[in-house]
Amino acid sequence: MATLSRLARAKRELQPLEQGDLDSLCGLYAIINAVRLVVYPDHILTPGILGCLFERGLSTLSHKRKLKQTVTHGIDNALWLLMCQAVIAKAETLVERRIAIRPLVDEDRRWRTRDVVGSIKRAVNHDRPVLICLEGRLDHCSVVVGSSTTRLYLFDSTGRRWISIASLAPGDRQLNRPHFVAREGAVVIECRPS
Repeated sequence: MATLSRLARAKRELQPLEQGDLDSLCGLYAIINAVRLVVYPDHILTPGILGCLFERGLSTLSHKRKLKQTVTHGIDNALWLLMCQAVIAKAETLVERRIAIRPLVDEDRRWRTRDVVGSIKRAVNHDRPVLICLEGRLDHCSVVVGSSTTRLYLFDSTGRRWISIASLAPGDRQLNRPHFVAREGAVVIECRPS
């Protein structure tokens, strides 16, 4: 019997935290869910740690005077990245592990669909979840944890399980696809040796 990768095992054994029906905090839930995946199985985050991470995300929004706007209408990519850095910095101190975020595609590379999808597939194949903000019809942040030839599989706060690769465009609404991803809206998260 084949052994599961660390990321596949985490997806199978953990359940994503779910966001509330009336809030637009999918960006914060995606970040926390990604942290849970990347530190598993060495650390299973307790409710206390999860609460601290949630509080750090909310305090980041409050400090920027964007809490109410984000809770009711969602978040822009720049603020989402700032919140991501703050939550991950807090997680590093709580679990005593180095956790890094890096751009999905290097800045010197073109932002094309095949590069975006190829980078996502490489990351998840190396046990690195990808945080992704889908703009357009869905307008949602999630965590990509796997892929097939036609789908990206999600660990999602709303229960969504996958998204079609054919529905994605790299930050360009003109491609007539329902979902697009801006360069700032996709990052890889990974644990690094201390």
